[in-house]
Amino acid sequence: MKKLNVGIDYGVIFMKKKYESFEDWKEYYERKDIQYKISFHTRYREVIFIKHLKDKKIVIRPIKIFKPHHFKYWYNRLGLDKLFFDMYISNASVKLPPLTSKLDEMKNYREYLDKHWEELLTGYDFFVDIDADEKDEQKAINYGKLIREDLLSDGYGKTTPVTIWTTGSGGVHVVLKGRFNPFFVKEKVMNICCKHSIPMSNPVKIVNEKKFIPVEGEWKPLEPGEKIPAPVKPYVDVSVYDIRRIRRVPYCLHSKTGKPMLPVF
Repeated sequence: MKKLNVGIDYGVIFMKKKYESFEDWKEYYERKDIQYKISFHTRYREVIFIKHLKDKKIVIRPIKIFKPHHFKYWYNRLGLDKLFFDMYISNASVKLPPLTSKLDEMKNYREYLDKHWEELLTGYDFFVDIDADEKDEQKAINYGKLIREDLLSDGYGKTTPVTIWTTGSGGVHVVLKGRFNPFFVKEKVMNICCKHSIPMSNPVKIVNEKKFIPVEGEWKPLEPGEKIPAPVKPYVDVSVYDIRRIRRVPYCLHSKTGKPMLPVF
């Protein structure tokens, strides 16, 4: 049997369209190549589905998906062919225990994961979330490229690629899989943003109880009465660095735009 390449596809032009109807979504998610790609990126992660109903959202977690038939099972089990939904994974990789398929028991399993999460951890990805509107997607991609190039120049990406993804709503993710400390990632990302004058959601660094703000590529002390620069999109969200952070699953569709999350690099 020919082995399918389920890693990064450089130039997935055939997917760069908008999927607007339930029929479009069903056709997309029933494609075997999509099921392979999604299941490749959900391995060793907690998986979260958010179902969008007319009057409410329903969050379903924790779920384990390692293989295409696991995705297919949950897709059918949750009736996802009849509604729009979003799909997320934990940014941390974890050694998940056996989980339940009974929806009314999931709360207990989620509480167990919350309590024992750090014991189950096997890694934490270097993750950068660039928040942007659709009209500013290219600018967000350019910020992502600057961050990626900075990481490469520091020696990252030699064994595991530094990837850039469009989220389908204008936003951009930069991901380097590995075993990083969230505090290290935040510090590194903020320093890169300062160096390249990339806007941040909260551009303040605290060192020895003193506040610093980025000014012309350097951290400068915040003077008394000086205002902290207001964030303007696109900007890097520097509030995402906690151990339970989730992020969008590559190749899944965005519920608001109908666009897939696709690789740039």
